[in-house]
Amino acid sequence: MVNEIKMYFSRHKPIYVILAAIMIGCGLQYFILSNENMKSVQDALSEESESLIFQSFSVDIIALIALLYYIFCSAASIMKDGVFEKNKSTRKMILHKIYASYLFVFICNGIIVLLTSIIVIILYGFHHDIFYHALLLLIAKSYTAIFYVTLSMFLAVLFKKYMFIFSMLFVVEIAKIAVFAFLRKFAVFDYVIFNHLDISSYFHLPSSGIDKGYNILFSIAIYLAYIFLLQALSVYIFNKKRERVTD
Repeated sequence: MVNEIKMYFSRHKPIYVILAAIMIGCGLQYFILSNENMKSVQDALSEESESLIFQSFSVDIIALIALLYYIFCSAASIMKDGVFEKNKSTRKMILHKIYASYLFVFICNGIIVLLTSIIVIILYGFHHDIFYHALLLLIAKSYTAIFYVTLSMFLAVLFKKYMFIFSMLFVVEIAKIAVFAFLRKFAVFDYVIFNHLDISSYFHLPSSGIDKGYNILFSIAIYLAYIFLLQALSVYIFNKKRERVTD
């Protein structure tokens, strides 16, 4: 798995993407959160600290840009490394790639929240909770990204084409609206993964998502069930396709 991590950093040069995303995210929020807008946000959120508000909202934008990058990188690790070629792949390879992608996400997000926090201190001054909030943001954004990375790698094993992967992810996002509207009245609605992908509400961050009334342990249990299911399906499909190649 160490080689997989090295491949991510050598092939995709994440530092350039991270720096570009930080400049975009912080730049946009600095423009949006002008003096008047900042005061409105402070009143709406009952949060006095400009530092924590800017930090959370900036990381939201940066994490979204980074998520698209993680999806591309994780899918590329499946499609560009010849994992289905005879005598090149092993049954453990797919899991190594999945877990390497998780570590890649966590490292990159760690760099993002650290550099963003430093920028916040320069612009708005130090707040005693800024690095604690940085840790919570790291956990929340990595939690969400890891699910989408797992989903993208499953789709990469299934389709092996970028267009299909991004198209299916787009369909999934659109389908969320229909799923919420249709299943809201049924008990099964509580077990839909999209209700449990944003855990920021449990951390009470300035940019927290809507509190849906669930317990964090319940959300994590549902989340892990979907993660393990996607991993199992990825390994199963991978093995079936590999058997066809090696026959």
